[in-house]
Amino acid sequence: MQRSTPALLSGCILLALGCSRAAPTKPVVVAPPKPNPVEEAATKYTNGLSNEERAEFYHIAEGSEVFPLDWLKSLEDKDTGKPYMDGLERMGFIPDPGNPDGLPVGLTAEPARGLEPLGKMVGLNCTACHCGELTHKGKAMRIDGAPNFVDTRTFFASMVESALATVEDPDKLLAFIARLRAERSDQEQAAPSKIRQAARDLVAKLRERESNLIKETISPVLKQLLEQIKKQPPANLAPQGSSAPQDFRARMLEHLPSLQKTIDATATLKGPLEKLADAAERKSAVLHTLEEFYIGARLLQSRAVYLKKLGLVGKDPRTVWGPGRVDAFGSARAFLFQEGYAPIAPVSYPHIWNFERISWLHYDGNTTSVMIRNMGQALGVGAVYDPETLASSLRPKNLDRLEHFAGKIKPPDWPQELLGKIDQERVKRGATLFTEHCGKCHPAFPADGGLAPDLLFDVKTVGTDPLRAETFAETLPSGPFKGTPFFQAVHDTMIKIRDKSYEDNQVDAAMAKAFARGRPDDWRGTGKYAGRPLVAIWATGPYLHNGSVPTLHDLLLPAKDRPTTFFVGSREYDPEKLGYATHVEGKKDNFDTSTPGNRNIGHEYGSELTVEQRKDLLEYLKAN
Repeated sequence: MQRSTPALLSGCILLALGCSRAAPTKPVVVAPPKPNPVEEAATKYTNGLSNEERAEFYHIAEGSEVFPLDWLKSLEDKDTGKPYMDGLERMGFIPDPGNPDGLPVGLTAEPARGLEPLGKMVGLNCTACHCGELTHKGKAMRIDGAPNFVDTRTFFASMVESALATVEDPDKLLAFIARLRAERSDQEQAAPSKIRQAARDLVAKLRERESNLIKETISPVLKQLLEQIKKQPPANLAPQGSSAPQDFRARMLEHLPSLQKTIDATATLKGPLEKLADAAERKSAVLHTLEEFYIGARLLQSRAVYLKKLGLVGKDPRTVWGPGRVDAFGSARAFLFQEGYAPIAPVSYPHIWNFERISWLHYDGNTTSVMIRNMGQALGVGAVYDPETLASSLRPKNLDRLEHFAGKIKPPDWPQELLGKIDQERVKRGATLFTEHCGKCHPAFPADGGLAPDLLFDVKTVGTDPLRAETFAETLPSGPFKGTPFFQAVHDTMIKIRDKSYEDNQVDAAMAKAFARGRPDDWRGTGKYAGRPLVAIWATGPYLHNGSVPTLHDLLLPAKDRPTTFFVGSREYDPEKLGYATHVEGKKDNFDTSTPGNRNIGHEYGSELTVEQRKDLLEYLKAN
């Protein structure tokens, strides 16, 4: 299948969901040689999934795999100078010591359709955004289904910038290929083993040589080839197969004599080729080395182009998403329907427990769909489709598997041994205050197990930042869907992609019905915000749809008294204010509420409470 223009729809904000592969044999948390109180606590606090289920949930592939695993392991971070995969906690990922591929929670590794020769590809699944962890005094609580602080925009932007920096510098590219050779070991399939081994040894020797040799002899050749690569239109997202096209091979052959001369005149470079039987094999080894150079440069370049098109890379002139947020629908609008549109309404990743009891999903209640929403989420973080054939890399059976796991997640109980005991007298008083100030908009779930009421509130009434609700409900002013409401364009596009995916993945009518889980595929633009039951809300900060209020304590204050700037990304929990640390030593505040889309206005319900009443209400929220 030709991998072509991606369809971006929902990104990480969409509630997670789907997969089918055997559960890994190792548990999700493996104790290190020395006791680690953080990991021990994270193992203790679970909410609905077994260790085996959690291990599968964390790494099951959606079809969004975007970059070869061994390439990513071989890539150097342009900012740190260290391997890109080292310390992904810097981008908000949660480590998973039990993963055999060395990946954190929410990264997947599976071969991608059409790119099987590249081996396992790395992608995101829903748990990157919907699995949280809090810490308190050296201990931790892992909370499946809670929002995480992963920064997907930085993850992809850093990947792209590092890939482009590698492509631009022949020395860095040679180093990358050398690391890749070492990473792949004997996995190469592009040439017979003895030629492959000679080519690998040659690359290693090139890296060992003094810089003058590379600069004066090798680099000019590589630079010329790089210029040819750059001129090629990035029609495909990655090179097909494992060899360069004929026209490029011809250009490589033009450079072969000068390279061969340099190699023959240099003992350390000549050594790897002397093991080969004749001149033809030596020529093949050098050609294979250049071909590997081509494939590496082309893949790095094409991945960068793809991720830029996806909307996950590039500077937004108005609003920075930062950790724990995304404007997936805004990016979809810019990429699919309205070129030049700037996403300006990022929202926090929502929690996903009890989502199956919500009829209309997302902060503005815009869809009832299950599979289409989940496919949009996968497309938003790396899955691709061909706009002509509608064939895609989506994995609908896996997406349903994820849905199954997400549906098992239970709301977490307040961990009294970690965060302190609950004052039951305050809880009783807080219950009355909740009914008076909060219950109308946030009623409890029906006792009979039914769906929560579909409550929507006008933006002017609730008073919060309006951009999220307004932009989704707008009519598209240009492009192929000009004059069509944005939500209708999303619906019409995704229905076709879903049906083609079902066809390609042998999903019959009975499966398709089961995947829908009794829900229609309706979309709407409400221009309003939804009111939902508040269950374990203490574990879901920051607050409001755009994450503009760091703690529940702050949310109960008048808007003018709420923090105007604060830090998002600390996992240290404040059991008094019910939220994460808002300022961290050595870290600059990264959330500015004066920016459009980030405003912390509105929702001033309960702001007239006394200090003691506020404590009572917060205590009630701990217990529910």
